[in-house]
Amino acid sequence: MATTYEIVQGIQQAVANAYDGAPRDDEEKIKIGLKREDGNPTLHSRQGQMDGFGVKISKNVLMVTYNTEVLIKDIHDMGGVEKYQDEMGQVMGNIVKYLKKEYKKVTGSSLKLTKVGEVDTLIQPLSKIRNIVQSYCYYRIAGLPAEVEPGQVKTTQQYMKSIYTSLKEEKLKKTLKFKPFWR
Repeated sequence: MATTYEIVQGIQQAVANAYDGAPRDDEEKIKIGLKREDGNPTLHSRQGQMDGFGVKISKNVLMVTYNTEVLIKDIHDMGGVEKYQDEMGQVMGNIVKYLKKEYKKVTGSSLKLTKVGEVDTLIQPLSKIRNIVQSYCYYRIAGLPAEVEPGQVKTTQQYMKSIYTSLKEEKLKKTLKFKPFWR
């Protein structure tokens, strides 16, 4: 069974292997399912194709975030915001599929993720024709403990008290070490 450190390290390495233009072993670009993979960036404008994803890990939850720019016209042509949110769900599915595949390649073991809730999408206007889209979804990571052990959690008051006592002990050690010459 993998340790928490190994699981987190494997996930982070899988994400690090997904940079824009990353080659595979056979010199073909990695396909994740993002907009930036369409077309040749040297020949075509990348307007509307600026996107990327990232992950955050907290306890046993993986938060996958996806950011992109989209033209208002594209949202309306697609059939509205609801259909665009459905597309964001498909993009999140592609990202998770890539993460699982790459994690298996990096570590040799499989990554089991369970979706928690819905994909949340925030569409904000950048100008009259362009929007910024931020989507995120939470996944529970199998193999990580749900809670830290009770002995490891400290309240703020306990934490401050431990700092105060350790500083007090250090000061006492310093004063005992250097005695004045008249004592």
